[in-house]
Amino acid sequence: MRGPAFAALFALFASAATAAGWPPDEAGAARLAELRAVLGSAASTPAQRDAARAEMLKMILSRPDAPAASMPPRAAVTPEGAAAGSAIPAMTLPPAPPIARVTPAAKAAAPVTVPATGAVLVPQGPGYVDPATGRLYQPVAGGYVDPATGRFVAKP
Repeated sequence: MRGPAFAALFALFASAATAAGWPPDEAGAARLAELRAVLGSAASTPAQRDAARAEMLKMILSRPDAPAASMPPRAAVTPEGAAAGSAIPAMTLPPAPPIARVTPAAKAAAPVTVPATGAVLVPQGPGYVDPATGRLYQPVAGGYVDPATGRFVAKP
């Protein structure tokens, strides 16, 4: 924790030394040395270190060539289409596409059981198929008929 704080302070000192108005006068340099001693002392409390750190930053950032604090913050990039002092036009959205209507598929026919054999017939096209024999039961009035045996199965 102390290492990065010291590195940041020394980086600030290095950048401040290159600016105009630095090094500070003798009184300022003596005060910075006192604050550095407080920061480096093992006997100083965390509150004293925080106060010394805040005062050092205030001294470093209040140099004569620092920009005025009264300047309002501004965006790094001017928004596209916005002239100085004009409002940004509202975004217009295209109209929504119409809602699609989906119709459900027709209900599948229920399987039919042959009462004589107990076989379950599966719907296939216009008729029914016996999965065990592969026979196709043809539709007739009132039910289905097995063409091989002539057996009639009533509609459910």
